[in-house]
Amino acid sequence: MCATVLNRFLILLIICFGNWCLADLKLEVNDACATQHYQGTCISTSKCSHISEFMDNLGLKSTDVMSCGYDIKEEVICCPPEKSLVRSANRPAEHACEKIESRLITHGIIYDSRAQRRYPYMAYIVYNVTGHICGGTVIHKNFILTAAHCLDLPEVMPTKVILGVSNLNRFEDEGIEVDVKNIHIYQNYSAFTKYDDIGLIELVEYDDFQGKVNPACLYTEPTELFNGTELTVTGWGSTEKDLHSTQLMMTKLMYIPLSQCNASYANYIDRRIPRGILDSQLCAYAPGRDICGGDSGGGVVIIDNDKYKVVGIVSASINCGANLPSLHTRVAKYLDYIEGIIWPNGYV
Repeated sequence: MCATVLNRFLILLIICFGNWCLADLKLEVNDACATQHYQGTCISTSKCSHISEFMDNLGLKSTDVMSCGYDIKEEVICCPPEKSLVRSANRPAEHACEKIESRLITHGIIYDSRAQRRYPYMAYIVYNVTGHICGGTVIHKNFILTAAHCLDLPEVMPTKVILGVSNLNRFEDEGIEVDVKNIHIYQNYSAFTKYDDIGLIELVEYDDFQGKVNPACLYTEPTELFNGTELTVTGWGSTEKDLHSTQLMMTKLMYIPLSQCNASYANYIDRRIPRGILDSQLCAYAPGRDICGGDSGGGVVIIDNDKYKVVGIVSASINCGANLPSLHTRVAKYLDYIEGIIWPNGYV
């Protein structure tokens, strides 16, 4: 019994003096600290009241929050600054956008050999098995923004992405293949619903894009888009003739406000959206136009200040071509999550 007590004493490393105890801290209270996801300050858990909201915003697990040790009564954790929850001005995504060159082409025919030049942010995902088609958006030289359902597939893994190509039949001549280094799936994503459908593909270091690739900006405005805002969606999805297109295709949809979108789905029962349409989703619609299989993961973009800005990620179309708005992940709701992976220290 004495040995057990001694072992516990050695493990906890607690020294008691009279009526109080001092735990052995890895870092001192108020020391600066940093993890791979954020920078912060070591403070008592009870004083870091915003940590749960911060973890939800970034899709972090409890194991992602660094422990600094223990004080007299409780654990001391690496607590992020509160301002990181509401930062809008001068956030990393905005700084990154300032560095992105405007490469808009606003004339000519959509479906020609210049399609990829029109949308130089488009990425085609290659898997270890055939039969899966998804796209993505280049938002950084080493990261592709895509849908979580394009990454969370049993025994199916993305191995490469093809950049700078419009016609998949000519990707060996036109495209740039880059290997996948890692995948990041939003922590709260579930394959059983269409919520939190967002993830990132991390690429191996690669810089020689031969002028064919240009990232899109992230849309950072917290305000709602105007009803009817024109949205551009691109992808290699199915067409009337084929299961999927080998040519990069484009369609224009209109933004549908959340209340109107929920009204459209009022009489539609789908277990994938048990809570209705949430503000973390974005709806789009146009008569006779829709997204289809193979468009998943691609960017939903607007043109703002002569730059493409990603407002959404193609998530789901209920019965392709049906008279219902398509569902997309609203990027602005996941900025902390994206920035925490791409720019964990806040530096661009």
